[in-house]
Amino acid sequence: MAKSRFSVVFFGTPELAVPFLHEFAAHPRFDVKAVVTQPDRPAGRKHLLTPPPVKIAAEELRLIVHQTASLKKNQALQKILEGYQVDLCIAVAIGLLLPLSVLKIPRAGTINMHPSLLPKFRGPSPVQSAILADEKITGISVMLLDEGMDTGPILKQMRLPIGEKDTTESLYAQIQHHGPRLLSETALGYLENAFKPTPQDDSLATQTFLLKKTDGKIDWRQDAASIARMVRAFVPWPGAYFEWQDQKIDILQAEFSEKRPKPPGYIFENAGHVFVATGKGSLKLKVVKPSGKKAMSIDEFVRGRPGFVGSSLS
Repeated sequence: MAKSRFSVVFFGTPELAVPFLHEFAAHPRFDVKAVVTQPDRPAGRKHLLTPPPVKIAAEELRLIVHQTASLKKNQALQKILEGYQVDLCIAVAIGLLLPLSVLKIPRAGTINMHPSLLPKFRGPSPVQSAILADEKITGISVMLLDEGMDTGPILKQMRLPIGEKDTTESLYAQIQHHGPRLLSETALGYLENAFKPTPQDDSLATQTFLLKKTDGKIDWRQDAASIARMVRAFVPWPGAYFEWQDQKIDILQAEFSEKRPKPPGYIFENAGHVFVATGKGSLKLKVVKPSGKKAMSIDEFVRGRPGFVGSSLS
């Protein structure tokens, strides 16, 4: 007789993972025994201790929550997880290494949602990396976790187009819309032996890396098309930015132009628009956000800063 309900533990941390948690909590075939997430951390200008979004969602759903900064070192938590005797673990952007001792806890293994078409763009920044590489297609991979970094066998994938105006934020929204059902249907099918894992071709793999805030600083010697992709890739974080008069300015929207009448970094106006010259072409600024202030159009920004146009950025 087929099993009517399967018990799971959900691993996740950021806002991206919240719709996936809701999907499994509401699904009639899954019983979420507990949620594992990262610890509360200081956030905002006041550095107030703030719970991760998955913890907030789990408490609203009245689920048991465990928080840890390391699954490998937290032997006590591993014992607790063993006690749940679950069929499957579900991982969505947990941001922690799941050691073999944890991967072995569930009867059928651990399934992960990775936001790329594996084996391309393994690692922590797949969506940003796809935009930076000028990819036209990205996607969602549902896979079984092993000890490697996103190296486990694939169960199912979904392709998603990358539009010319898509940002990491807009692609995350697509993943949050399409991913939860894909993950729950794949998990259920796997548990009922409807999906056979397919090994990845490691020869086709590419690796991404953890982004730092400083990665967002623009080098105006680069070409304008690359900088425009950087702007899109780094919304909402870490933000593509420049510094002017000791103030950090994030660029939220911009377009590239092939014309470059000035040396890299020079700010100029043309036909009512504000541009910054680059190593090849120029970047048309549209929406910016000065540090500590709200987002504003470039026209509004320039009106309050008459010396901006005609100056140069390093």
